[in-house]
Amino acid sequence: MKIRCTNLGTIRKTELDLRPLTVIVGPNNSSKTYLAYSIYGLWRELRSVDPLLSTLLHAQLAASGRSTRWRIERLTEALGTHVESATRRFEAGLGTFFQDSSDKLFRRTKFHIDWEPDPQRLQASLERASTPTDAALAAPDEPGLADTIVHDALALTTPFILPAERNALIITYKVLSNRRFKLLRDAARVRKPGRRRADEPREQGEPGDVRYPLPVEDFLDFLADVELVATRRPRAGKSEFVKLAALLEANIQSGNRLELAPTPIGGRELRVGVGDDLSIDLYNASSSIKQLSALVLYLRYRAAPNQLLIIDEPEMNLHPASQVRLLEILAILVRLGVRVLVTTHSPYLMAHLANLAQRAEDPRIRKKQAAQLYLADPRALLSDAEVGAYEMRDHRLVSLKDPEFGLRWDTLSDVFSDLQQRFFALDGLAHGKPGK
Repeated sequence: MKIRCTNLGTIRKTELDLRPLTVIVGPNNSSKTYLAYSIYGLWRELRSVDPLLSTLLHAQLAASGRSTRWRIERLTEALGTHVESATRRFEAGLGTFFQDSSDKLFRRTKFHIDWEPDPQRLQASLERASTPTDAALAAPDEPGLADTIVHDALALTTPFILPAERNALIITYKVLSNRRFKLLRDAARVRKPGRRRADEPREQGEPGDVRYPLPVEDFLDFLADVELVATRRPRAGKSEFVKLAALLEANIQSGNRLELAPTPIGGRELRVGVGDDLSIDLYNASSSIKQLSALVLYLRYRAAPNQLLIIDEPEMNLHPASQVRLLEILAILVRLGVRVLVTTHSPYLMAHLANLAQRAEDPRIRKKQAAQLYLADPRALLSDAEVGAYEMRDHRLVSLKDPEFGLRWDTLSDVFSDLQQRFFALDGLAHGKPGK
């Protein structure tokens, strides 16, 4: 599935082909975050099935004497209409989605999704959805049936986002997610962003409407709810993700483990275990542990196959050695069935991405390749087809994949070359050598 957009921030016109692991690099203020947030919002909207579509799909499944070909053709038409209407709904709500108080930033923004129907996937989706009883098929409001068909046929994964603000939000979520915040937020959502009626009273000390982009609010909700989720038994199939969280803590956080510890007055709070009998408050932990805690929580309590994980600048606060180890963790996550989209400024991530996209077909060779990785885990190796790499350049995305040279990230390596040339020039001047 390819996403095209125009007039999104500084982006004039561009196209993105999402792969199992997609990385976008580019300078500051080039609208990488706008694009990442928009993909998150589009996925949320696409997964919301219109009641009319639900009724249509139920009628098709319940119809007797119809051929599989007829059903697939009707399903293809219905899905095409759904993709178009969901995209238009998302465009219409961009001001609210981003909480744009000016109501002008996204007036000209347009999206288009290129969806190519896969007859085999559509047929399999229909067969899996045809198992309910005749009574269920006759009930258009049967929960989950139409959703299952749409999500399965379009290969729509559940989206989850770790915004760039996660480092600050992770230690202030209790304040931001209290009941008063939620009431203010919900009240702000029903009004036009940034507008307040003249006769509407303002509470004493109220700073104004709560304006966070929806992805940030969803992340706050996750942090507020994770304490409740942690009290439940892990869902089936979660063990590999829990193991991956432990691998991250062991290899990037020096064994320091994020904990949801009971408090003296009841409830739970996030703490960091730094020894057998010692834990510290999260706000006293290192900046790297704070920023990685969101990913650890995701892996431990929310991760599941067939999801889309979006991370804005995962390298924040991390030493280069930790950055490349983290990329291997994300590649393993891809192998566990999670599609990952990353925005970054890190030359280390881009250089190591080129390394990981060298997966050999022969398992014996892959075993030798794994020995060259930081985590020595062959699951971190990816095929070239599984990797997408883009640079934001001249107000659009430019693919960094070269058929002859593999992955090229010249825009970042050029900075190193420039720094080296400046060193020689400055060193020469300092030692009395004539400059150019």
